[in-house]
Amino acid sequence: MGNDTLKCLYSENLILPDRLPVILQWINSVCYVSIALVLLFANTLVIISLKKQQYNDRNINDNDGRKSFKLLMTNLSIAGLLLIIFLIATPGYAIPYSYYKYPNSLFNDIFCRFIDSEYCIHVLCYTSLMIATTISFKRWLAVARPHIFQLIVKRLKFHIVMGVIWLVEPLLCIEFVLGDIFVKIAYPPCRWKYVVCNNVLADSSLFSILEFLRFYLPVVLIVLFNIDTVRRIQTFQIRKDPEMNHSDTRLFKKVVATAITAWVMVALCLPNQIYFTLSVFSVIRPYRLSIHNITKIFFVAGSSCAPFIYSLIRCEFKLKVKKKCQNLRCSGNCHSANRRRRVSFRA
Repeated sequence: MGNDTLKCLYSENLILPDRLPVILQWINSVCYVSIALVLLFANTLVIISLKKQQYNDRNINDNDGRKSFKLLMTNLSIAGLLLIIFLIATPGYAIPYSYYKYPNSLFNDIFCRFIDSEYCIHVLCYTSLMIATTISFKRWLAVARPHIFQLIVKRLKFHIVMGVIWLVEPLLCIEFVLGDIFVKIAYPPCRWKYVVCNNVLADSSLFSILEFLRFYLPVVLIVLFNIDTVRRIQTFQIRKDPEMNHSDTRLFKKVVATAITAWVMVALCLPNQIYFTLSVFSVIRPYRLSIHNITKIFFVAGSSCAPFIYSLIRCEFKLKVKKKCQNLRCSGNCHSANRRRRVSFRA
């Protein structure tokens, strides 16, 4: 490691103390393990439900709108399942910093750049955000421009859209790869450095451009699309006759519920990104890792909204989740009851 590279590090101290007290590290880990378990349960149910529905409807000519929605939800759930792997593998998430065993091999630098830098976690979170933006745009297009919706859905291949999202998001998070390096004589060995060394303005400008494209632009689009969709649906309902049918009321509830879910997702993600952005521009000093860790928990939770969006739209999924929970509760109670019967029989 050259001296020029060491000068680019955020901190000149080669030995850093624990980033958080041990008790806070464990609390942090419990939160992420809980999120991982919920993601595993909910996203698996979403994928199974989608595949089962696809099998049941194999002889039915599904319209392009429903096919594209299923594709979007499948990709959203896959991103949530992949996120579980990196929540376990990345230091400071499921495993506390103090108890994490850093690899000691030829792949140290790769580990620092792709795992310790949280690159993979951010790629999956921002990918989920972009897919949610696409869902919001699709819903807005169906309400605001119904006469061109079917035409666009038929011509716009959502497989290509998904491919572009999965290719572009890793590029927009490239600064995480460039900004984390392995320093053999330091502890922890993975250390942050300036992407553009000796030029703080250029480094901040690069961060601003990438952060705007990968986060703030999708957030603004989600908010605007859903506000306009709800406004148009509400205006449509007011203009209709007071005696509107059941399907119209259910459609209105679905649109509003999906919009609320998207706004909650944005509200959970915003504090982390705003706090980190202000710290990059030295507006917030000193930077407190404890605050950032709390906001990051909300960011990860907010980026994993697939099961909630799907449950709001598919009543069958709600019933399936309820049935699974009842079966788990029943299996525990039945096991205890059977054990009591065996004990009483032996007595």
